[in-house]
Amino acid sequence: MVRAASGDRSAQTQMAKRAMSLALAGAADMGDGIVEATYWARIAEANGGGPEERQYLAGLLLLFVGVARDRGRLDISRLHFAEAIARLDALADEGDELAGQALAAFEGDADAGILALAQEFRGARS
Repeated sequence: MVRAASGDRSAQTQMAKRAMSLALAGAADMGDGIVEATYWARIAEANGGGPEERQYLAGLLLLFVGVARDRGRLDISRLHFAEAIARLDALADEGDELAGQALAAFEGDADAGILALAQEFRGARS
């Protein structure tokens, strides 16, 4: 944790994956695990993360969409869904075929409001 907190991107990515491992093993609440993993994944991305870190973060956001939806948190679900679409769109624009496939699979589930918010996320990241 000290390495991650000190800016070591590899350690930050490890912290994200460890949080998800605990949640998947049932040792932590799934929602809490995803939030913790997303926290560390965002920091790793901001710390110069490449496509792998960005793909992982988009995947975490999509996982959180389902958890938030299941818990009746549609507002949070929509927000994270829009961000995930924006991130997948950016990755697809850079030639990431898997992101393009994921975008095609999930984009049909997004209403006009989510798509508009995704465009705002894309614009903010430019």
